[in-house]
Amino acid sequence: MIGIGIGACMHVGMRAGWGGVGDIASLLAEYDPSDLSTLWQDSAGTIPVTADGDPVGRMDDKSGNGNHLLQATAAARPVYHTSGGLHWLSSDGVDDRLICTLASSASALGLMACAANLTYNGSAGTAMEAAAANRADSLSGLSAVAADTVRQAINGTSFTSRITANNSGVAGTEAVYSSVLTSGALETRINGAVTGSASDAWPDADIAVVSIGAHTGGLQRCEVDFYGGVLAASISAAELAAVEAWLASKCGVTL
Repeated sequence: MIGIGIGACMHVGMRAGWGGVGDIASLLAEYDPSDLSTLWQDSAGTIPVTADGDPVGRMDDKSGNGNHLLQATAAARPVYHTSGGLHWLSSDGVDDRLICTLASSASALGLMACAANLTYNGSAGTAMEAAAANRADSLSGLSAVAADTVRQAINGTSFTSRITANNSGVAGTEAVYSSVLTSGALETRINGAVTGSASDAWPDADIAVVSIGAHTGGLQRCEVDFYGGVLAASISAAELAAVEAWLASKCGVTL
């Protein structure tokens, strides 16, 4: 397992406390569909989500950084669902997605983590992606690529692959997915277990865009249930454990 330390980060209005599980000094964004005060039916944030089946045109970022996920087109909005004490947003794999251009793109990506259930619908689809400003340089991506296979990828500029981990037996089930990116040490993880690792210089591009339900460029849409997500500029081992435990509680997974 890679030893994960706290790297250099950009503090752009980052909140000290997070999620009741401790301090994450370099938090970039926190998304939590179980908090209805952060969900809106419209992208302007004027019509609250109040019930199962409501469309979601905006999910507020709870980090305090203003990195809200938006969808201006009504027909392309995911749907809020709740059952058995769990809460999630469902994207249809056809046209649904939420996207955010980060308020500040002057930060490396140290962590992309989410709780999700990906469904393969006949072609590869991206459930969550963090990319550089040109949207062609995918820093970290999570995709359904076969009937039972989820792909985790960490890339560099021009899609230079650092890690491509194809994980069978997880598509169609809830899981916690993490991509950890620190200088010289990269990891992909599912439910707290390492699925891929590499020693490589990092970063070579700053995060600027994040998308849920599709590639940041709008292609490769994925049928996905999204239970929560976290982005950070850097992450310690203790912070990573806390994030993964929190996400596991959001999707009903035991680590």
